[in-house]
Amino acid sequence: MEIQVCFRGDRSRPFSPEAATPITCMWVRQTSGLDHYAHAELLLERIDPPGQDCFYSWEVPESKVPFAYFDSILDGVKRALEAEGSPYDHFVSTRIRVIDGSHNDIDSKYMDYVVACFTGVRDYISKVAVTSA
Repeated sequence: MEIQVCFRGDRSRPFSPEAATPITCMWVRQTSGLDHYAHAELLLERIDPPGQDCFYSWEVPESKVPFAYFDSILDGVKRALEAEGSPYDHFVSTRIRVIDGSHNDIDSKYMDYVVACFTGVRDYISKVAVTSA
């Protein structure tokens, strides 16, 4: 399944990856009463020709990451770009592919995938901004 992604805001700081880039998004917290677990493997790919929109593609089997987390993974990606201090505010000419991951029937929740993908994408775009500056 593939959908077109829309970003909020003035969209003045676009980003598109130079090459196919894997991003591992992991969130694991074990506490005394409430555990958290989320794992998603994303692949960012440039779409040619330049200037196209951003697309989100769900390619992970239901047995690895249930489709119920479709929105939470996209939410985490969008929040990373919309966060204050982010060097970019949206993707252009990019396909965001969810290609692998895992979940736990008891410990995985919507917000766990949001946090995992937020931190994974935020860390990635921060590294890219530093190396391209």
